[in-house]
Amino acid sequence: MRVLAIGTSYPKGPDDSTAPFVRSISHGLQDYGIEVHLLLPYHPDLDWPSGDPPVQLHTYPYVRRSWRRLHVWGYAGSLRSDVALRGEALAILPLAAASSLIHLQRLARRLKPALIHAHWLLPNAPLAAIVSRRTGIPLAISLHGSGAFMAERYRVLARAARFALRRASAVTACSRDLASRVEALGASAESVFVIPYGVDTAEFRPASESLRAKAKASLGAGPETFLVLAVGRLVAKKGFEFLIRAMPSLNGGHELPLLIIAGAGDLEQELRQLARSLQVSERVRFMGDTDRQRILELYRAADVLAVPSIHDAAGNVDGLPNVVLEGLASGLPIVASSIAGIPDVIQHEENGLLVPEQHPEALATALRRLASQPDFRQFLGQHGRQVAEESLNWSSITGRYAEVLRRAARGTTRA
Repeated sequence: MRVLAIGTSYPKGPDDSTAPFVRSISHGLQDYGIEVHLLLPYHPDLDWPSGDPPVQLHTYPYVRRSWRRLHVWGYAGSLRSDVALRGEALAILPLAAASSLIHLQRLARRLKPALIHAHWLLPNAPLAAIVSRRTGIPLAISLHGSGAFMAERYRVLARAARFALRRASAVTACSRDLASRVEALGASAESVFVIPYGVDTAEFRPASESLRAKAKASLGAGPETFLVLAVGRLVAKKGFEFLIRAMPSLNGGHELPLLIIAGAGDLEQELRQLARSLQVSERVRFMGDTDRQRILELYRAADVLAVPSIHDAAGNVDGLPNVVLEGLASGLPIVASSIAGIPDVIQHEENGLLVPEQHPEALATALRRLASQPDFRQFLGQHGRQVAEESLNWSSITGRYAEVLRRAARGTTRA
């Protein structure tokens, strides 16, 4: 079976961590006999010289290649702090939308796929729905978070989303929360399937104590340092402000705890200033944009993963942060906000600790508990690894995607 997919984000190269789940889904489907062609916006940093076999990548231009500053469509570059389109992205929106529509339709007529698969509700699903209607090819939509938020916020986008959802034979959501939100936007409950993301349990795996000590040393930290890791773009919905606010009341062992924040984004200077104002800047280290290999090293160094996600001021929230799955597979205890898709995979006091969002004291209390109870940390980490191996490995997750996509192609998803 051949599937023509459209997305706006994808790892720009083997070491890039932009939207890794799109690549994992696309690659995993090949193991279930599904040939995937993926249409993406052109980006000057897209570095797959031979494509990304077995996935067949296609790109569409929307501005001149020499206009590097205007290549802001997709690849986590279109939104400012994940709440509004950047000015440049808004300016090129008509060009990007027209080009993607033209190229998707051309590919659909040339490749004759059994199914069109749109990643993200916006902007891709309405464009895919137009091509689906023109060609008669069935449509499936996979939701990844921000598209639903934009549809909830703007009436004109809600209408576009509703058109796409009603055209789709199947809709997948990475969390129960996202599924309920998309049903409110117009998707029929019978066509919505909750499928969480998966994780590569061979790549992300627990570190031995000696390896953890070595990884800590590479960061200039001693083996007894309680190291808290947070990973993600520096945008409001990641909640890093509240994690930094928790730091003044943390202490542990013979050395003060160290917070490592891996990621880049619009709020970096604001977060640095917050750490200085709270007099914890020496214990909060910003790693900036971090490649995949470095991320693996940071997981090895960490004693705990913190995921303080929030609903930001505009109401945006992550669907299911990939870092939660990576932390589980890495055998790390996790302290995370009890919102969105996080409670779908984190069971309180079984494989992590759940806390209210935007609550520095709750974060500090949970982290102090883990700092003082290494046996409990080990218990949570072992159970998290077990969950990742048994139910969140990519092979089983893409098997669920394959089943839904095959049924969508046959038009048999609805009950």
